[in-house]
Amino acid sequence: MNSRERMMLIIGILLLGGVCLKFFVYDPQQVAYADLEQTRDSATTDLLRHQKIMLRSGQVRAQYRALAGQLATVEAKLPKDDEIPALLTEMEQFTTTRGLRIISISPGERQDPKADDSKAAAGSKAAHTASTTKAAPYAKMPLKMTVRGTFPEVVHYFHDLGNFPRLIVVDSIAVAPEKLPQLIVSMDAEIYILDAPTAAPPTKVKP
Repeated sequence: MNSRERMMLIIGILLLGGVCLKFFVYDPQQVAYADLEQTRDSATTDLLRHQKIMLRSGQVRAQYRALAGQLATVEAKLPKDDEIPALLTEMEQFTTTRGLRIISISPGERQDPKADDSKAAAGSKAAHTASTTKAAPYAKMPLKMTVRGTFPEVVHYFHDLGNFPRLIVVDSIAVAPEKLPQLIVSMDAEIYILDAPTAAPPTKVKP
């Protein structure tokens, strides 16, 4: 074997080694690397998605705590049944301390939620529907009050009424002059009451 043949043989061996290296080493590593990149990209996408979910859950928890706080603040302003007499006394004191003279104060009858629907229900099916309807957790009681005072006293009174410890919803106001500078002010309002009682179970009729 001359030198040229030996050179050709060496070149052939090197080429064969390069081909084997490409197909049996380099190509499998490239495939494995591509798989690793795809796995990394998928994991990064999942991580970002979970981070967004965690961020939203934190925002939702914060919103829930804020709403719960607002609900507790509102409920603290709603009296219960046994607190109504004290509320009326407090209302009278609140009115007189602002310079107004009370002419009359008349609380109305308690209005339970769904009371009208229950009375209107006819037949067993309608009665069952009315009894299974979930009532609101409060009732309301109308309040009529008439007071006497000057215009500045009346304005001051209704301005301060927004800071009254209990929630008084004013529906309408009527103002009439008396002997100036005195005015007669009539007010229709509503008091909301917590813990409305549930409807009494229907009386069993003996056959």
